[in-house]
Amino acid sequence: MTYKKTALLLAFLLFFSCFLAPAYARAENMEEESGFSVLDEEELTAGIESIITALHRDKKTVSVALCFPATGEIYYYNADRWWYTASLFKLPLVMKISNMQMNGEIDYETVRLNSDLDTALKKVLVYSDNSWAYGLQEKVFHDDLSVIRANDLSYSTDFDAQDLPKKFYSSYLYSARFYLGILRELYAHPEEYPHVLEYMKEASPTKYFHRILEDRYEIAQKYGSAGHVCHAGGVIYTPDPVLLVVMNSGVEDLPGNKMIGEISAYIAECAEEWHIQLETQKEEAAKQKASLPVRDTAEIKPSAPSPSPLPEPEKPDAEPVPSENHGVVLACAAGALIAVLILIALWKKKKVPVSGEAAPDRESETGLAGRVTSEDPPEIQGDTLPEEKQQD
Repeated sequence: MTYKKTALLLAFLLFFSCFLAPAYARAENMEEESGFSVLDEEELTAGIESIITALHRDKKTVSVALCFPATGEIYYYNADRWWYTASLFKLPLVMKISNMQMNGEIDYETVRLNSDLDTALKKVLVYSDNSWAYGLQEKVFHDDLSVIRANDLSYSTDFDAQDLPKKFYSSYLYSARFYLGILRELYAHPEEYPHVLEYMKEASPTKYFHRILEDRYEIAQKYGSAGHVCHAGGVIYTPDPVLLVVMNSGVEDLPGNKMIGEISAYIAECAEEWHIQLETQKEEAAKQKASLPVRDTAEIKPSAPSPSPLPEPEKPDAEPVPSENHGVVLACAAGALIAVLILIALWKKKKVPVSGEAAPDRESETGLAGRVTSEDPPEIQGDTLPEEKQQD
């Protein structure tokens, strides 16, 4: 590359840096200014394990995942175990069909059920009706489980293919972490899935999350139990709602599972405290913002006018530059100035650079591609897919 081409390349890089650097700095500043924090991971773990111990259960038999949308915080306890989850699969199934109906992709004529779609979806979510669920699965997806599971994965976007169990596309396996992703999608975009949360609020009003909480809070839940496993996931509408998933096995008191009732009651109590902490943090932040020094113009007395002052020309308002970006702005200005000087020097230079310079040797690049392997999920204790049609 000749001297002139090298100089031109350097000039353009310096010039464009004045656009890229400020944008990057703004993104970092926005990240620093976001959010509050109220969840105490150690306290949550201690509380959940005390419940497990009191109920004489093994910690490995319980999974918990929760999200506190008011702050965006998430907590996991043994949440990466994959379970046979019985009727929990019906929630993402209904979400997809509800969205397709809203978008005009399917209707009564295309599905040809013995009832309208809204009634069918309500029966699946409110009563966990197996016949309607499998009927919709056949009519809409032609019993293609791989398509249904791919749709589930589109809701829980935190997962890569390497994180999934080998039987993911051929069976209804969920982890608490994965199922929380589905709930987060539903809670964040309820308008995309008409009536789904409303139907969930009617489901099993005395069991699962309602077992201890009863009607203290509005609750939208989807439950699943079969054999010796019992699970529930949904929204508990505390002052700041909380999304919760509880999965457990070795259960004898189906479907009024005490583990689910105790943990949901404990999390609701925590959510009440989180609400108070969050309001306190917001008040403190507001006071801190209000206490920033402000120039009091009422105390400033005008000085005596000078004789015949000459009017000063008006100056255009300059866009204020955040104080934390001064270094970035100065660096950009210097880069732009250097770029301009290089271009001027090249414009005036009349002597052509000596050509024939030897081209630099190309350096070979090597890289190692890491391969991640995943192990099979823990064995499903006593559950097989055919049992699913016997679930409640």
